[in-house]
Amino acid sequence: EGEGLDTISVDKMTLEDRVAWVDNNIEFIYDVARTKTIHNDAEKSYSFLACCNELLAYKRSKMEGKEFMSGLPIPIDGSNNGWQHLAAMSKDKQAGTLVSLVPTPIQKDFYVAVAKELISIMPEYFEIKDMPMKHIRKGIAKRGSMTRAYSAGKMRIAKNMYEDCHVEGYTVKYNITEDQCDVLAGNLIKAINTVCAGPLKTTKYLQKIAEHELNSGRNQLAWTTPSGFPVVYKAYLQHERKQRGTIRGITGNKDGRVMHVIKVDVLNKETGERVPCRRSYASGISPNVVHSYDASHMANVICSFSDNFGAVHDSFSTHANDVKRLQEITKKQFVIQYNYSNFFDILQDNLMKHKESFTYAQPSLGDLNINDVFNSEYFFC
Repeated sequence: EGEGLDTISVDKMTLEDRVAWVDNNIEFIYDVARTKTIHNDAEKSYSFLACCNELLAYKRSKMEGKEFMSGLPIPIDGSNNGWQHLAAMSKDKQAGTLVSLVPTPIQKDFYVAVAKELISIMPEYFEIKDMPMKHIRKGIAKRGSMTRAYSAGKMRIAKNMYEDCHVEGYTVKYNITEDQCDVLAGNLIKAINTVCAGPLKTTKYLQKIAEHELNSGRNQLAWTTPSGFPVVYKAYLQHERKQRGTIRGITGNKDGRVMHVIKVDVLNKETGERVPCRRSYASGISPNVVHSYDASHMANVICSFSDNFGAVHDSFSTHANDVKRLQEITKKQFVIQYNYSNFFDILQDNLMKHKESFTYAQPSLGDLNINDVFNSEYFFC
């Protein structure tokens, strides 16, 4: 109700409500397991059946006085993981609250916050479309807000937005066109800029670091992640070279002509060295740094956990009886990684070889206390 939604997915319910849902539906759960019924109205119908089977097997083992070991991988997922890292770097409490770096009684929804800001920018458009918030969140706000943390641009966001609306049937239901998605994407970026001011200043700062290092003579960037992994980031200018050829026996082409296209590095005429692509460095430095720190966090969690562990990007999993310990270690390693008074100094030391001549001012730090992560139920849940 507080978010203006008429329904909500189970993974956005409070932890207490999730437990209550299971308690209130336990006989239904057992019946699903006994009848092996696939419920297509479940968000993940086969995962739901697997969980029902597991609960029934646990019940039967308990009745027989036997021990039961669950074989299901129980996942804990990061709450908008890319923004979590950027908010921690910038100490942005507003963004940090939206991505669960701060304890809240009810889990905040980052996508709804962005959607609300977008609606305030384009009130007449959404009044005409009469879209419920859950459809705006899913079709228009979600993927663009997620990928913007990794420097997705307007064109990519617009393309993804139209595809998502098409898949959900919104292009027909609300008459959403590709041209409209172009406008929506531009305004979505403005909405994200308002909701995530600190993190976006961090991405801009990383771009300035890359620009300065290239201007100082470097043709590649390198840094070492907190897990000790060395990263080398290379991006060079290339041009296309076309060559016509002939292959006998091609049907539909009487003379067998084909066009070969390859990309060739552009070389400096004086030195013969490859020329850095400044545009690629500008667009790629932030997502590469964020991904590397994200990977470092997972690596350090694995080393500290030292038990059965599975992962899909920011979704960590283990056996049911080890989940609480995995959550504690996940929080601890994240806090260790970002527990610095000024993380921008750390980035400079790690990424730069010519920082003594770097004059671009650091972004102002927010008042986020990274230790609040320890008390956040929804950081990884």
